[in-house]
Amino acid sequence: MLNQAINSLKLYYSIYSAPCRTVLLTLKCLDLDLPPESMRHVCIYKKFEQFEPWYEQINYEKIVPTIVDNGFVLWESRAIAKYLVQKHAKSEKRSLYPSDIREQALVDRILYFDQGVLNQSICDYFKPQYDSKSPPNPILGAEIDRSLQLLEKIINGKNFVLGGTGGDDLLTIADLSILATLSKLESMNYSYDRYEIVSKYVEYLKDHIASYRECCQDGINQMKKWNRKNFKYVESHIYHGTPNERII
Repeated sequence: MLNQAINSLKLYYSIYSAPCRTVLLTLKCLDLDLPPESMRHVCIYKKFEQFEPWYEQINYEKIVPTIVDNGFVLWESRAIAKYLVQKHAKSEKRSLYPSDIREQALVDRILYFDQGVLNQSICDYFKPQYDSKSPPNPILGAEIDRSLQLLEKIINGKNFVLGGTGGDDLLTIADLSILATLSKLESMNYSYDRYEIVSKYVEYLKDHIASYRECCQDGINQMKKWNRKNFKYVESHIYHGTPNERII
């Protein structure tokens, strides 16, 4: 039976949204199951429900995901993930956002990298192609490469971004957020296979997180179909350098 705190939580999300995947993964990793009536899918394509007055009353930025928890309204996926762990996690699940202040700082640093560097480089590259049908810009593509190179340094052979290489590293919301961000590239058929450390890390997470396919794969597949139909350059995204042309 669901406890009262979880019954009080409502999630507004879209399967097409990578940030929403962060929240869905966090809920599953916390073993928190929301009843169907507490999950409202917002159709951000075709119907553009995020711009309708009923949703603007909840979130004036008109973005997903958003949660409402006993009247407390919060958006931005990384903030939601932190809140869910701190508010609703059982003791054995609190390592998703550790209580140690230094470990928290490390998780926060990687979350900021994910938002301000990795995700931003992806948005900067694809947004002109969406908005004005511009061809891919190799200079902006090189910024994605730079972000992936930095991510390889962060991973540094570990299974998860936080911890050592001796098997004592822990899954955190930083991993969930990065995994969701990289799902954007997958939905665009943008290959990062040349980054072996990143590719191995992603495959490990997909295998380790039992709920990954439930939370992510349907949305990724549907976005692939939508992109092939509506996005001129979806098949043309390639690596913008060679192994000997590292930016870092």
